Amino acid sequence: MPLNAVLLPPLVDRSLHQKSTQSPQNEHQNQNQCNIMTVPLKDDDDRINNNRRKRKHKKKHAKNSEEKYAADNICDGDIDKIRIYRAAEEAGLHSFGIIGVDVWLLDARGESFIHYTLWVNPIFRAQVKGDDLLDRVELPSHPRYVVPAPQVPGAGLAGYFWSLGWSECTTAASSSTSPQSLQQSSSQLVWRDLSAIVSDPMQPPYERLKAMSEAGFGKATGLAFNIMGHRGVVIYLARPTACEYKLNDPTNVYYLRTAAQHIGTASALTRPRLDSAPQERNALNKPFVG
Repeated sequence: MPLNAVLLPPLVDRSLHQKSTQSPQNEHQNQNQCNIMTVPLKDDDDRINNNRRKRKHKKKHAKNSEEKYAADNICDGDIDKIRIYRAAEEAGLHSFGIIGVDVWLLDARGESFIHYTLWVNPIFRAQVKGDDLLDRVELPSHPRYVVPAPQVPGAGLAGYFWSLGWSECTTAASSSTSPQSLQQSSSQLVWRDLSAIVSDPMQPPYERLKAMSEAGFGKATGLAFNIMGHRGVVIYLARPTACEYKLNDPTNVYYLRTAAQHIGTASALTRPRLDSAPQERNALNKPFVG
């Protein structure tokens, strides 16, 4: 043995030593506690597994659907479409009871509303029986896609809600409105039943509205915006069984009104961005003079 060798004491398993020092009665009690803690009830175990499977399925389907439909809506890489689509998405995801956000813009001559984008809640899409119904109103690439025809003010959902909110929209655009006063003016929104509009003989037929009703959209309300002369309507869609009392909660209404103005601002940024792009390119091409 080398002189500099060091003799180490043998390793001792302290857990075994401590276990052996316990009395048989304590060991029996510990064993019972372990059995109680490690063996769950069958009903609880089934419930946990079912909830886990549902969450996993919803998350997977929502992720795949969101990537599919978002890519189909903004496939051309237009940053203006992406910006407005993301604003509509944010409005729908953080509100209560909203399963769809439909954006309509008033043309430069103020004669008709042109459809711009539609955002659909991915969880609602996963629950719809038959994706073909939603594809008809959401995906322009679908062979049976229902083209949203322009709507004149006073007709259709966009025109109807524009006529309701025009006075409020004009007041908000001509005066500085504080968040406190905007929240106080958040009166209850007017919700319309889509199936009742479709079956109303006094209403002109509108194929897209019928397709939206068949896809599962039941109720709608609209908020007009006027951002520095850029005008339009944001239509919020809810389920047929949605409780209007909860939809018209003051906090939810305040958020929906503010989100509609945010969507309008995102849309109003398009023209200034297009006008400033050539000047920016020309400035970058010029040599820098110190």
